[in-house]
Amino acid sequence: MLGAGGGVLAVPALVYLLDQPVEIATTASLAIVGLTAASGSFSSLKEQTVDLPIAWLFALGAVPLAILGSLAATQVSDTFVLLVLAVLMLLASVALVKRPYQPPESARAPHFIIPIGLVTGFLTGLAGVGGGFLIVPALVLIAGLATHRAIGTSLVVITLASLAGLAARLATVGDLPWLLVAVLAVTGILGAQIGGKLGRRTRAADLDRIFAALLVVLAVVVVVTTLA
Repeated sequence: MLGAGGGVLAVPALVYLLDQPVEIATTASLAIVGLTAASGSFSSLKEQTVDLPIAWLFALGAVPLAILGSLAATQVSDTFVLLVLAVLMLLASVALVKRPYQPPESARAPHFIIPIGLVTGFLTGLAGVGGGFLIVPALVLIAGLATHRAIGTSLVVITLASLAGLAARLATVGDLPWLLVAVLAVTGILGAQIGGKLGRRTRAADLDRIFAALLVVLAVVVVVTTLA
């Protein structure tokens, strides 16, 4: 519904509800998010709500940096990863609420899009979240896409970046709970199909508010549970 890929929900759920270590949770999340986003991408492509030129530009920066971020995640503490995630959620929520609705056409240029892809790709690999909660605001704010098209485009980028990050993680992380990953991926795909239909029937401004509110709530939960 929101083009976020689901990692922003999957990581806290795996850590706090299913008692998975942060390293395992962020790696499993990349698998779940990649498969779920792929399903959402397929639907968005059929509905023609994907801006493919922008998606490829974004992915050009995001995919290689997702691999680098995955490798960097092994060098920092779990607390650091979770707090970075919380800060990013809050920044993205503010950007969505205050965003301008008519960015300049020049904002679609590669020298704007690719650097944002680099940043979101790195954070995707680091925190295992797919980056959709950053990619959607960036596509709206920087590329000037309507929210519905930003959501569809985001899902394509998330698919590519998440699977690249996962490939890098699997080289360093031990066995994943593959049955749990499979269950969450299958149910995530079903949810993505339902959410995609609901999202296309919802006003862009309402989607922005829903997304922003979700990010604030999750950020508070992550901070409180991490520092408690």
